[in-house]
Amino acid sequence: MRYIDDVPRALENVKSIMKEDTIFVFTVTNFFSFSFFPIKYFIRKLFNRIDKKEELLQYFVTEGNIKKHIKHAGLRILSFKKLNLLSFNPLVQSLVKTNDKAKKILKFDSILSKIPIVNNFFDTFIFAVRLDK
Repeated sequence: MRYIDDVPRALENVKSIMKEDTIFVFTVTNFFSFSFFPIKYFIRKLFNRIDKKEELLQYFVTEGNIKKHIKHAGLRILSFKKLNLLSFNPLVQSLVKTNDKAKKILKFDSILSKIPIVNNFFDTFIFAVRLDK
Protein backbone atom coordinates (compact mmCIF):
# COMPACT_ATOMS: atom_id res chain seq x y z
CA MET A 1 0.00 0.00 0.00
CA ARG A 2 3.08 2.22 0.00
CA TYR A 3 2.30 3.48 -3.49
CA ILE A 4 -1.40 4.22 -2.98
CA ASP A 5 -2.25 7.84 -2.28
CA ASP A 6 -5.85 7.23 -1.17
CA VAL A 7 -5.61 4.48 1.44
CA PRO A 8 -9.19 4.92 2.73
CA ARG A 9 -10.58 4.43 -0.78
CA ALA A 10 -8.27 1.48 -1.43
CA LEU A 11 -9.45 -0.21 1.77
CA GLU A 12 -13.08 0.41 0.80
CA ASN A 13 -12.41 -1.15 -2.63
CA VAL A 14 -10.74 -4.18 -1.03
CA LYS A 15 -13.66 -4.56 1.37
CA SER A 16 -16.15 -4.47 -1.51
CA ILE A 17 -14.64 -7.60 -3.08
CA MET A 18 -13.93 -9.53 0.12
CA LYS A 19 -15.98 -12.55 1.08
CA GLU A 20 -16.80 -13.41 4.68
CA ASP A 21 -13.83 -15.79 5.04
CA THR A 22 -11.33 -13.58 3.15
CA ILE A 23 -8.23 -12.37 4.94
CA PHE A 24 -6.43 -9.42 3.37
CA VAL A 25 -2.75 -9.11 4.29
CA PHE A 26 -0.82 -5.96 3.43
CA THR A 27 2.09 -3.81 4.47
CA VAL A 28 2.43 -0.06 4.80
CA THR A 29 5.42 2.07 5.69
CA ASN A 30 5.56 4.02 8.93
CA PHE A 31 6.06 7.75 8.43
CA PHE A 32 8.20 7.77 11.58
CA SER A 33 10.57 5.04 10.37
CA PHE A 34 14.02 5.04 11.96
CA SER A 35 15.44 4.90 8.42
CA PHE A 36 14.18 8.50 8.03
CA PHE A 37 13.40 7.73 4.38
CA PRO A 38 9.69 8.66 4.63
CA ILE A 39 10.49 12.00 6.26
CA LYS A 40 13.24 12.78 3.73
CA TYR A 41 10.91 11.78 0.89
CA PHE A 42 8.13 13.97 2.33
CA ILE A 43 10.50 16.97 2.45
CA ARG A 44 11.66 16.33 -1.12
CA LYS A 45 8.03 16.11 -2.23
CA LEU A 46 7.18 19.32 -0.34
CA PHE A 47 9.89 21.17 -2.30
CA ASN A 48 8.98 19.54 -5.65
CA ARG A 49 12.17 17.47 -5.73
CA ILE A 50 10.48 14.26 -6.85
CA ASP A 51 10.94 13.38 -10.51
CA LYS A 52 7.59 11.74 -11.28
CA LYS A 53 8.97 10.30 -14.52
CA GLU A 54 11.89 8.59 -12.76
CA GLU A 55 10.48 7.73 -9.32
CA LEU A 56 7.38 6.02 -8.03
CA LEU A 57 5.30 8.29 -5.85
CA GLN A 58 5.19 6.95 -2.31
CA TYR A 59 2.87 7.50 0.62
CA PHE A 60 3.45 6.81 4.28
CA VAL A 61 1.18 6.42 7.30
CA THR A 62 1.22 6.66 11.04
CA GLU A 63 0.11 3.70 13.10
CA GLY A 64 -2.92 5.51 14.51
CA ASN A 65 -4.02 6.80 11.13
CA ILE A 66 -3.90 3.46 9.34
CA LYS A 67 -5.73 1.72 12.18
CA LYS A 68 -8.43 4.42 12.00
CA HIS A 69 -8.79 3.89 8.23
CA ILE A 70 -9.04 0.11 8.67
CA LYS A 71 -11.82 0.49 11.25
CA HIS A 72 -13.64 3.14 9.20
CA ALA A 73 -13.57 0.82 6.17
CA GLY A 74 -15.46 -1.81 8.16
CA LEU A 75 -12.49 -4.12 8.56
CA ARG A 76 -11.19 -5.80 11.70
CA ILE A 77 -7.50 -6.32 12.47
CA LEU A 78 -6.68 -9.98 13.02
CA SER A 79 -2.94 -9.52 13.28
CA PHE A 80 -0.58 -6.55 13.41
CA LYS A 81 3.22 -6.56 13.51
CA LYS A 82 5.97 -4.04 13.19
CA LEU A 83 9.06 -4.98 11.21
CA ASN A 84 12.51 -3.63 10.43
CA LEU A 85 13.82 -1.05 12.86
CA LEU A 86 17.51 -1.66 12.29
CA SER A 87 17.39 -3.98 9.30
CA PHE A 88 16.10 -1.20 6.99
CA ASN A 89 18.42 1.47 8.34
CA PRO A 90 21.06 2.37 5.71
CA LEU A 91 23.75 2.86 8.38
CA VAL A 92 23.16 -0.61 9.77
CA GLN A 93 22.91 -2.21 6.32
CA SER A 94 26.37 -0.97 5.43
CA LEU A 95 27.78 -2.85 8.45
CA VAL A 96 26.08 -6.17 7.69
CA LYS A 97 28.34 -8.27 5.50
CA THR A 98 27.32 -11.83 6.40
CA ASN A 99 24.19 -13.89 7.01
CA ASP A 100 25.24 -14.31 10.63
CA LYS A 101 25.31 -10.55 11.19
CA ALA A 102 21.97 -10.16 9.43
CA LYS A 103 20.40 -12.76 11.72
CA LYS A 104 21.80 -10.95 14.76
CA ILE A 105 20.28 -7.67 13.55
CA LEU A 106 16.89 -9.33 13.07
CA LYS A 107 17.10 -10.85 16.55
CA PHE A 108 18.03 -7.45 18.00
CA ASP A 109 15.06 -5.91 16.14
CA SER A 110 12.82 -8.45 17.87
CA ILE A 111 14.19 -7.44 21.28
CA LEU A 112 13.83 -3.72 20.52
CA SER A 113 10.22 -4.20 19.41
CA LYS A 114 9.33 -4.87 23.04
CA ILE A 115 10.55 -1.45 24.22
CA PRO A 116 7.55 0.93 24.06
CA ILE A 117 9.23 4.15 22.88
CA VAL A 118 11.51 2.36 20.40
CA ASN A 119 8.52 0.39 19.13
CA ASN A 120 7.19 3.60 17.48
CA PHE A 121 10.05 3.79 14.96
CA PHE A 122 9.79 0.47 13.15
CA ASP A 123 9.76 0.82 9.36
CA THR A 124 6.99 -1.48 8.21
CA PHE A 125 3.54 -2.36 9.51
CA ILE A 126 2.02 -5.65 8.42
CA PHE A 127 -1.70 -6.20 8.86
CA ALA A 128 -4.05 -9.11 8.41
CA VAL A 129 -7.65 -7.91 8.28
CA ARG A 130 -11.06 -9.33 7.60
CA LEU A 131 -14.60 -8.04 7.36
CA ASP A 132 -15.87 -6.65 10.65
CA LYS A 133 -19.10 -8.39 11.62
